[in-house]
Amino acid sequence: MPSDFPNNPETGDTHTIGDITWEWSGYAWVAVGGTGVSLSLDGLTDVTITGPQENQVLKYNGSLWNNSQSLDGGSF
Repeated sequence: MPSDFPNNPETGDTHTIGDITWEWSGYAWVAVGGTGVSLSLDGLTDVTITGPQENQVLKYNGSLWNNSQSLDGGSF
């Protein structure tokens, strides 16, 4: 279902598409609720988290997403 997100959202603004509600984090739209939405990484079937630590990111290894150290130390 195509939808246009608001052009100039403020942090905390929400937008609903179908049965999924998204919230503007100040940087990106993040799914925060709805049918079929997993709000934790362990709810995803292709994500393996082992011993998460500060400044780690998710990297795709060709079949799964795994946590590992960020090349830039975790800064955006």
